[in-house]
Amino acid sequence: MGMAIPSAAMALANLAAQQATERERERRRVHRTHDMRWYLLQCAAKSDKRVQDWLKDRGFEAYYPQVREMRAVPKRKLTASQRRADMTIMRPQTVPFFPRYMFVRFDIEGGLWRDIFGFVGIIGLHCNGDLPAPIADGLIDELKANEIDGAIPGKTKSKHIFKLGERVRVEDGPFASFYGTVEKLADVPIEAIDPDTRIKVAVDIFGRPTPVELEVRQVAKLP
Repeated sequence: MGMAIPSAAMALANLAAQQATERERERRRVHRTHDMRWYLLQCAAKSDKRVQDWLKDRGFEAYYPQVREMRAVPKRKLTASQRRADMTIMRPQTVPFFPRYMFVRFDIEGGLWRDIFGFVGIIGLHCNGDLPAPIADGLIDELKANEIDGAIPGKTKSKHIFKLGERVRVEDGPFASFYGTVEKLADVPIEAIDPDTRIKVAVDIFGRPTPVELEVRQVAKLP
């Protein structure tokens, strides 16, 4: 019976020591988390992907916000019929929100952030004096909160090809050289329009408007 008390005391002591150790570990974890801040770095031209991969390989958390915009497809990527058509082909593209500027997260007290300057694709960090200047977490949180499917929706307005009631000229087919009025547009997103998309035009044939379905590539806007 006399041995039970020391054993219980020892167990309690061990439990207290274990709990103290766990509290210290948690305190250090929280401390480290609080020390992790976002900073802004600048990449060299055309090196953003390499910089992201390099940072990831070395355990750095990087954030390169993207924006999804409607942009015109370069002429070199259009088909021959698309190039002949009097229209602008738009497609959604994902592009950097801040081109060549990337956010990286680290503990400035750790010292490892100095390794960032060792990569040739990184021009430098935004600093205040001799040390990197931290970026408010709220900015990063706001950017991420606005993302949809990994990108922030852009506000670039797409260019409309034709409008209801617009006067046009038929450029191809049996009604070539006739004029008409757009009566109905294709019920598809503007980015999905291509030269084969069909619209309804009231073509002036011998003084009478005749509804005809035509492909977009067959119709031209008037100057």
